[in-house]
Amino acid sequence: LRTTLLPAGALVRGKLLSALSYVLLLVFAAIPLQSLAFLLGGIAWEELIISQLLVVVAAITYALAGLYASSLMRSTLAASVTTYAIALFLVVGLPILALFSISFIGIALSSPSTPAWVEHVAAVIGWYLIPTNLPATLVAAEIVLLNEGSLWYFMYTSGSFSFIFISPWLLFLVLYSMLSALFYWGSVRRVRKIAVR
Repeated sequence: LRTTLLPAGALVRGKLLSALSYVLLLVFAAIPLQSLAFLLGGIAWEELIISQLLVVVAAITYALAGLYASSLMRSTLAASVTTYAIALFLVVGLPILALFSISFIGIALSSPSTPAWVEHVAAVIGWYLIPTNLPATLVAAEIVLLNEGSLWYFMYTSGSFSFIFISPWLLFLVLYSMLSALFYWGSVRRVRKIAVR
């Protein structure tokens, strides 16, 4: 990754722009096709904007994960495999782990003697795990929008328990932005360390 005299931050930003240019071109080129669905009444403009924003943030996160892997590994092949492994884990691995966890927790909580607060805590934890996955976030945000009529949050009430659930797309943006910042910081730090050697 380090073959220039540029400062580490400028090098990582340049590589990031290079990595994102084609992906962002594809994302923005798809907007006219999606606008047809908007014009025909299939989706609202809020849904279009949110979906594009989530895809762009996910693309930035995956690109920064690739840059971080590239700064850690000595070969391009190892960096590519690591990047694909990270993306595969976030898109496929986490949902599979969540399904197994939900199955086991559901079996454990199916007893009539289970306190209500345990079920509520499980519901809250389950809801806040959704934003770790882009497809799950898109589906859950659409369900919240259709069923609750809200883009931002909704009130969950069960018996005497009430809790405000924030819409998963907001949580996804916060989580993946923090993950992107962490990957960026790690890449810059690693490139700077390589330059000192």
